[in-house]
Amino acid sequence: MIGINIKATVIGKTFSKVNPSQENGVLVELADGMKGFLHVSRMLGRTPEDRASTLNDLTVGSQVEVDVVSETTIDDAPAVRVSQWTVLRRARKQAAENLMNLNRIIKGKVARVSDNFAIIELPDDLQGLLHVSRVVGDSEEERSARFATICAGEDRHVKVSEVIEVQGRLRVRLEEVGA
Repeated sequence: MIGINIKATVIGKTFSKVNPSQENGVLVELADGMKGFLHVSRMLGRTPEDRASTLNDLTVGSQVEVDVVSETTIDDAPAVRVSQWTVLRRARKQAAENLMNLNRIIKGKVARVSDNFAIIELPDDLQGLLHVSRVVGDSEEERSARFATICAGEDRHVKVSEVIEVQGRLRVRLEEVGA
């Protein structure tokens, strides 16, 4: 059953043992009647604030798409831990593959610049890596000089050239195109 993508129904909120007034997740019921626990850290959202917002939006009766990640017990009965991460990762991978297959030019915002690559924020909550070797230019020197001008916060026109998953992490490689 581990790894299976499944729809679940929220049946209640859970609270922290350290701070009993603080919600820390939800109990869900899977289609086969088994109960599961979805911790706030495994909910949709890039930041803790986003995940807290996801938790606040979940009410009894809400439907969620989850993956079973491990076995546990709830009230001494067999249960499972579930996660929305893999669901989100699959959706992001599909969105990146769609962009690559469409061969679309995308305007992305530079989030971070390192010595030989830049991280570009893309639509659909994606990020991609633009390596210095994939910057517009006819020679290595020209590409390096152009790369040196890239600054965080500016827009760049790119295309998705490769989408791979490495150790469960999505890698989106980009190439720069002229505007």
